[in-house]
Amino acid sequence: MFDIRIKHVLDEIEPLDGYRIMVDKKVPSGFDEHKLHIDMWARDALPSERALEILESTENWSLFEKVYFKELEKEKDLTIQAVVEKAKLGTVTLLYNSGNREQNNAVAMRDYLITNEKVLLKEAEAA
Repeated sequence: MFDIRIKHVLDEIEPLDGYRIMVDKKVPSGFDEHKLHIDMWARDALPSERALEILESTENWSLFEKVYFKELEKEKDLTIQAVVEKAKLGTVTLLYNSGNREQNNAVAMRDYLITNEKVLLKEAEAA
């Protein structure tokens, strides 16, 4: 079972974070990604502008996830495979900058990974 955690990119860096993956377009102004200990930046797996427009309204969270999940399934295979490989090895912390603690890119990606864990693991084994 994947151990996937969620943190704001400015939250305290801890050894228990494991492999830290940024799942947002940018870090806060004035901060350097290296000082934030970002191990991987999942730029290729970010939501489309269309999906982000849906996210702006918290009433549309389920629709945002539905649209984003379809994007992840169709267009973002290599990045998701890389995230799955890291999650197979240990804890992965998905980092976000935009949104609130309950609704952001990291939460949506974690939901996708956990919902599709069995299929993703089978695909990783077959690759």
